[in-house]
Formats: sequence, C-alpha cells, structure tokens
Amino acid sequence: MKSVFIGLLILTVTGCSTTDSQQLAKNDGKQTAREKIGYECETMPVLGTSIPKKVCTTRIERKTIEKNAKENVRKLKGKPILCKITDGWCNGI
Repeated sequence: MKSVFIGLLILTVTGCSTTDSQQLAKNDGKQTAREKIGYECETMPVLGTSIPKKVCTTRIERKTIEKNAKENVRKLKGKPILCKITDGWCNGI
C-alpha cells in the first residue's frame, strides 16, 4: 500500500515539474496565437452581485469598444438631457 502511494506521489511530482521557462524554450521564440491577436482576460464587476465576471477580448475587440465609447461620448456632448419624470419621457437619452 505504501509503495503504491509513493509511486503515485512520484508520478504526480514529476508530471507537474514542467516550468514556464521550459515551455518558453519549446516555443523557440515564436509567438503563440493568443499573443499575436492580443488575447487578454480580466475580471469585471457585475451590478447586483459580488462575484466578478471573467471577460476575455482580443486587441481588435478592445479597440472597437474604446472607439464606440468615444463616439457615444462625442454624440452626447453638448446635448441637453431634459427629463420629465411625471410623464415618463426623456429627451436626449
């Protein structure tokens, strides 16, 4: 029983012994597909919950989101926002 446990322990330790430097050496300086497209993940807070959501985007998607946000700010700049709550209508939103 002890020999089986020790054997499994040795296999587990040696199986997980690959380090990041060894993985980088395997790539031989080549960029991975994720690096080429600028793939990144980040956690974003979600309204109504304390558990953040993981959001993954590419470089092009992030640029598009930024461009759209700037365009929306430009469109709304200078527009008056008039709201009459009793009637339930808003002008400019």
